[in-house]
Amino acid sequence: MTAIRQKTLKNELCSGYTDPVAFRNGIFRIIKNDNKAYLKLRFLFCLTKKVTFMLKLFTRTRKYAKIPSRTFGYLQMSVCRIFTTVEKMRLDKFLSQTKTLSRSEATKAAKAGLITVNGMTVRDCSTHIAPETDVIGYQGAVIKYRKFIWIMMNKPSGVLSASDDKKAKTVIDLLPPPLCSMGLFPCGRLDKDTVGLLLITNDGELSHKLLTPKNHAKKTYRYVLSVPYDTSKRIEDGIPMDGKITKPAVIVSDSPVSGTITLTEGKYHQIKRMFEYAGSKVTFLQRTDFAGLHLDNTLKDGEWRYLTEEETEILKKAVNS
Repeated sequence: MTAIRQKTLKNELCSGYTDPVAFRNGIFRIIKNDNKAYLKLRFLFCLTKKVTFMLKLFTRTRKYAKIPSRTFGYLQMSVCRIFTTVEKMRLDKFLSQTKTLSRSEATKAAKAGLITVNGMTVRDCSTHIAPETDVIGYQGAVIKYRKFIWIMMNKPSGVLSASDDKKAKTVIDLLPPPLCSMGLFPCGRLDKDTVGLLLITNDGELSHKLLTPKNHAKKTYRYVLSVPYDTSKRIEDGIPMDGKITKPAVIVSDSPVSGTITLTEGKYHQIKRMFEYAGSKVTFLQRTDFAGLHLDNTLKDGEWRYLTEEETEILKKAVNS
């Protein structure tokens, strides 16, 4: 393969990052006269889409196809780019989901030349971008993209902790439309009449870890009772429930009828059933803490905000500790 053809191949590889099909066809066209290289590469591209297996074949094939080391490196990178799925979305959707601009505002900002993608001004908001790899800027500031969304909500009474319900209003209904279409769901559940801290996310793996009893994620609630409960029942040490004994809890009383209770599990109506076992009834219940996070007191009923990076790290540490 001559130096000129190697240079042409390099250009094809680089341009292929934005057009995989054109790149693939270009590779075949350039090295078609090199029979061994052509046959080997066509085999690699056409018979498998598994990147790891393909790279192993590249290594075995290299000495037979006599591909120069630099060209071989470009080929490896390009295979990964072609056969690895890259999530893409419209630019205006990206700006809306990151809560930078609404879609209408994004359109106006793009026309004004205020939005850049990888340093290039983009005036069309229908442009598709790769949010995890492309660098998006607005008025000179880089917009951070989060693959997983974590939201803290101050859940109001009368709203279901569910993603969808045909009859009742859910916590997802309290979010703006762009977020409602992102597959968000509540991390755990609060009863319909229970208020306070509720996390909403699309991170299934971390959510599952937080809710798994073996990780002992702590949940603290403020309660108000109808009458003082019977302390001799020692409900904090565990009571029979669903054929098992509940795990120990921590109760801190402010008065005979109010205080806080901290659990490391979440059985159905557990707190209400615990106080009923001790001869009382819960009239008010608010979750104030979950897995190391405290309810933001600035959030009014039904309001929400994104978790900060530090708060997300607290959740990760809660399941890894």
